[in-house]
Amino acid sequence: IEAQKVYTWLGENGIHIFEPCIGWADDDDGHSDYCWDKGIHHMELELWDNGYTEFFYRNCETEELYDYDTYLDKELPKELIGLYKFFE
Repeated sequence: IEAQKVYTWLGENGIHIFEPCIGWADDDDGHSDYCWDKGIHHMELELWDNGYTEFFYRNCETEELYDYDTYLDKELPKELIGLYKFFE
């Protein structure tokens, strides 16, 4: 999945990430990973060619965890969108 499509989808859901992606991998099996870190906040987004996505958030100080599975182009919940404010 092209990175531009991912960032466009996130933007359409109100998620605007200005932090650089610290980790990115595009596997031969059609699986891509995106990772961001800012201070105590860690976020991961995994995508597969069929549009399946997994979001993962971790607060490294409080150990708070959040994960959400969906498909590319689906609307995202406000709780997830709120976590991305740390990366704007």
